[in-house]
Amino acid sequence: MQTLDQPGATPHGWSVDIVESGPSGTITYREPGCSLGCYWEFGGGETLAIVSVDSQAIWDTNHPWTRGRRAEILQRIASEVLRQKAPSHAAQIDDAGGSIRIVPRSGKPPIVPPPRPRPPQTFLHYKQRIMGILAIAVLALGTVAVGAKSLFSIRSSHGSPLGDSVRTPEGIATLIQTQEPYLPSLHRNPEKDRYRIALHHQPTSESAKPRIIPIARGVQAREFAWTRILGSDGQHVWCNVQGLVGVNIATGELIRADDLRKANPGFNEDWNDPRRLSCTDQLRASTTDRSIVLAVDPNTLRVSRTDAPKPSGRLPFDPKPEHFLAFAVRPASNQWLSLLSQAQATGSFKPGSRLSLADRAESVREPRHLHRGTLGPELGRGYREIISLTPASDRIFANAAFIRTDVDAAPVRLTAPDGFLVAYSSDTNTQALLKIARVDTNGTVVWDAETGLDRFQLRQILPDARCIAFVGTRLPIPNKVSEPLLVRIDTATGKVITTSLWQ
Repeated sequence: MQTLDQPGATPHGWSVDIVESGPSGTITYREPGCSLGCYWEFGGGETLAIVSVDSQAIWDTNHPWTRGRRAEILQRIASEVLRQKAPSHAAQIDDAGGSIRIVPRSGKPPIVPPPRPRPPQTFLHYKQRIMGILAIAVLALGTVAVGAKSLFSIRSSHGSPLGDSVRTPEGIATLIQTQEPYLPSLHRNPEKDRYRIALHHQPTSESAKPRIIPIARGVQAREFAWTRILGSDGQHVWCNVQGLVGVNIATGELIRADDLRKANPGFNEDWNDPRRLSCTDQLRASTTDRSIVLAVDPNTLRVSRTDAPKPSGRLPFDPKPEHFLAFAVRPASNQWLSLLSQAQATGSFKPGSRLSLADRAESVREPRHLHRGTLGPELGRGYREIISLTPASDRIFANAAFIRTDVDAAPVRLTAPDGFLVAYSSDTNTQALLKIARVDTNGTVVWDAETGLDRFQLRQILPDARCIAFVGTRLPIPNKVSEPLLVRIDTATGKVITTSLWQ
């Protein structure tokens, strides 16, 4: 066991976040692209608090980046707990036992003043003394009960993502649900389980730190069906968590339905009905009869009438990842760059064939090649004749497609050099990794990146010309739950930044 007396300051590159929740809470250690969580609770006697961490074996499995660094990370956590919460205490680190105890520093005993003469005791004094002893006894029993409950409670080591993520101007927002501690029982009723909901905001900038903003406690699992992110207006992420909630990303301030009612006294509608709410660039709400759509100003929270389509209750990111994929792009009006199999190149898309505007990619586990083609003038209804078609390279892309800017929209167009993004599989097997390549308008690969995500369990594509993001899981490991990941790629360099969504 090691004792750490002096608290240290956080150096650049790592941080420790401490969250209090009554007599206990969580601690999250973070490094760029990595994080791990632990649990703390108040101790008894001379022990101020106890920090509990997972064993080395669990760290090696869930956080392989910590291998060989356990002592260093434990010292960092201990020093930050001292610096932030208990600068006059010391930390006892028990690596094998997986705990850090915060205890008083060793030193000289305090100077005790000489006792004063005791005044004569009366019946009133004895009564007050007895009542004081009883009060202390009741308080002690209550403290023991709370401590026992905390000691024997089962705690979740991390939270997991709930619903879909959404882009903000500076990052990616995701709801995280974490089960609250509970006492084990042979007749445990899962319906009594309760969860905490928080918003995790991961900036796209590698230098910026992520934030976890608590939203609600005591949420029941049956409420998850309506718990979701509605969208972002640039300043807030609007969610439905036990009613409408707006989270200010910059300040962490929460805006509830009551705040909107106060800002709009003349609008006597129910702000907590998600069927009448939507959010793309602004939060929008329709009246009960759906006759009027009102938009909320992010700065003032005042509403004004808008001609935008009525909210349908659908999420703006309902479409599946394949809706963001196209098998071909047009670098110029008469140029055509496509990802085709050999059968397609010699069949449906051979020279002389007619090309329609439909270009949605099909998920087919077969090899494809980049082809360059020229197109003739429009023949009506958007049809064009394929004049020529030649392979751009011998490079094979399995199950490949170009990435769009939005659902069935134009592809993501990059500059310096001019080009596009291609998503493809590492091989044609049922278990394959998602890979991303940047190609120029001639079909030459500029860079190639491996995401670490299961290609066929990809959940979301969040397009952007500077930093594209993907949400999915790692390849499955037998008898284990696949870790959910947020993967960001710098489109200029191809650098991959991975963040676990187990928070």
